[in-house]
Amino acid sequence: MGFAAAIGMGIILIACRAVQMWLPIGIAAPWMAVGTGFALTALWAPAKIRRNIWRLLCAQRRAVAAFLGTGMMIVVLINVPILAGGALQFEGSRNADSFTFTSNARYMIGHAFFGEPDFSPDDPVYSISRSYFGAEATQPRPAAEGYLAWLSALSGKDPLYLYNAVQGAGLLLAGLSVLAMVRHRRRNEAKASPWAMAIMVFACPALAYVAINSNFANNLNLAPATAYVALVLVRNTRVRMVLGALFVASLLGGYPELLVFVMACRVLAIVIEMLAGATDFVRKIGTIGMELLLGCLVVPWAAKAAFVVYATTLGIGGSHDGSLHGDIAEGVPLFALALVAFALCLRHRRRIHTSLPDARALYAAVLIVFAAAQVAMLIKGFDYGGFRLAGYFVTLHLGVLVGSATHALAAETSACFYRMVRCGLVVVVAVVTLKTGLMIEKSWRVAKQRHVSADLIALGKWLDQNDDVDSFLIGPTPQPFYYGMWIRYLTSAPLVYDFSRGDVAGYLSPYLKLVQRGDIGSTGWIAAPDGEPGNAVRCHLTGVPPTVSRNFGRWYAGRCISKL
Repeated sequence: MGFAAAIGMGIILIACRAVQMWLPIGIAAPWMAVGTGFALTALWAPAKIRRNIWRLLCAQRRAVAAFLGTGMMIVVLINVPILAGGALQFEGSRNADSFTFTSNARYMIGHAFFGEPDFSPDDPVYSISRSYFGAEATQPRPAAEGYLAWLSALSGKDPLYLYNAVQGAGLLLAGLSVLAMVRHRRRNEAKASPWAMAIMVFACPALAYVAINSNFANNLNLAPATAYVALVLVRNTRVRMVLGALFVASLLGGYPELLVFVMACRVLAIVIEMLAGATDFVRKIGTIGMELLLGCLVVPWAAKAAFVVYATTLGIGGSHDGSLHGDIAEGVPLFALALVAFALCLRHRRRIHTSLPDARALYAAVLIVFAAAQVAMLIKGFDYGGFRLAGYFVTLHLGVLVGSATHALAAETSACFYRMVRCGLVVVVAVVTLKTGLMIEKSWRVAKQRHVSADLIALGKWLDQNDDVDSFLIGPTPQPFYYGMWIRYLTSAPLVYDFSRGDVAGYLSPYLKLVQRGDIGSTGWIAAPDGEPGNAVRCHLTGVPPTVSRNFGRWYAGRCISKL
């Protein structure tokens, strides 16, 4: 099931990235849907495949129910601001990258990769998209945004309506991919509760935070990255090579930063096996090289772009950009838990099933690679890099934790040791559930201040209809960085920003500061929140709605007579 989630996501990301190299997603979307239908029909047609899948689901029915049930519950809780809070799109943290991913998706619907820049001072939204598309792109890896664009084109809805739902789907698939790192045995399942393991995975604060913090591309690429590392446990060489090439191609187009670390884990696991006495070291290393070569040949445009992404990433790491914030120790607690579980697994290595040396080598490799990368970030003084490592390794650490705990419980051991491990797992499940619950509740509070609502969309439409007005001043808001750019996303009306208050146009500020045409002093109209607590500046509105002033729930637009 873990591999199935990763394979499905990998194929979709490759297809969306490939199609947009030549055609806008909006044009190709129906044909992509038809192709998907034919592919699924061909895959499910053989009766043998259907029987094998049914047997697998029956054999793992408890794990499937536990992981799907728990995962869906966490996804629903994270999206409460949409389901019960009146939000259409929201941010659950101080990050505002949802705007970047959503605008990129909208760009991909109407533009091919090398399409026209298509932005101007009056319509600046796509100014940030030039970092992701075109010959001068510095982050050309928009596979995840391509998936969002495809779903948007099929549904006929703007990507902002689907963004948080797709983020939740990515979280669910990422959690399911953890199963790829756990060897399934009925004996393991009898002693280790699948529900406890599922809660430990999906209620993990580090995994939930990837979705809450709008790490969209990271989130959607976790499943292929995790399954790629888990290929160490696959015995069939041909299957391993084909899947390896698939996952490499997916990561090259979606998040090549991950590929460096997961490939290091694969190679180190093989080295550890060799040190333990394995004799097929050269063949396995050669297979990894072939996987990389085949992956690059499948998506040569993404392989070329990956070098640009690496150059950009290294430049950011060496610049010590003060605008990049993060706790360098973010991933240490989960790493420590996985390390303890792995130590318990090793404690009874002679009593664990003889087919597990690959798993032990894999788990050791994941822990060593993370520790080495974390030490490198610490020496470099790059706190943000250490923070990002937590998101890169979260599913790998969970795989080590769940796999080691499962194997330790399945070992022939004393009743005292068994009870100790069980009690430890109960404590871990309780602690992570409490911490994740508090984090999700905090994200709800943040979302109340940072969300796109029907009121804001209505304001944008009204501004478009009153295009005879020379310009609208964007008034002070409680979250100017966030709302400044979303208002611009929702309307093509001429807007003016008061940059003396800072980057009030969000990610559009660097461009608009250089090219803004309107004059703040001569602007007679304003759009701002209506009656927002703590709002120090209000406008006296005159005239008869809706021709002169208009209220839209929390928002209003009208003629500005005086500023208090």
